Amino acid sequence: MAEETIDPTVETTEPTMAQMTAELVRERAKTEAKLTPVSALAYEGQMLDETQQQELLDEIQADEQCADVKLMRASAGTAYLYSTNSMSDTYARILLRAEDGNPYETMAGTVREESETYPRPTMVGMFKDPTFGLDPDQVERIAKEIVQLPEYSDLQLVEASTGAIYLYSDRHLDKDLAESLVEWDEVGKYKSL
Repeated sequence: MAEETIDPTVETTEPTMAQMTAELVRERAKTEAKLTPVSALAYEGQMLDETQQQELLDEIQADEQCADVKLMRASAGTAYLYSTNSMSDTYARILLRAEDGNPYETMAGTVREESETYPRPTMVGMFKDPTFGLDPDQVERIAKEIVQLPEYSDLQLVEASTGAIYLYSDRHLDKDLAESLVEWDEVGKYKSL
């Protein structure tokens, strides 16, 4: 067995705090599918104060080895990190809305995003998934209430012939298309099999 030699001209460097934090964020996104709150970060057993948190965020954003680590802020300003290696931006936004704890904003933001991006209506039953942080028994009630609130006036309910309820944003979908897509999703695609 050959002996391993160490080349003294090759410098080994310890990972920086930004790189160690990035690794923690990557692992949490991969294994737990969660955002990492910046306020929960600690170094050598000590919680970071606001100045240290900002310095760390600046270091992460400046380090090319941390390019996959992204920063998001909740509506109250709380900062969260996630890794695009293990989590899509869309999923991260869903988790951020759930962290905010406002069921109307969680639902509205997701519906608006789906209406604009895909474009398609969103099945209300989807919000029963724990990812959204909503009480599954309250999802239908919230959906019916949200369309009555002025700040969500663009959101509309549509019910399929099967009784399934969907929401869409009329900023991005018109009523006829939304109804057609819901009916296809609930009935049409199964009849064509």
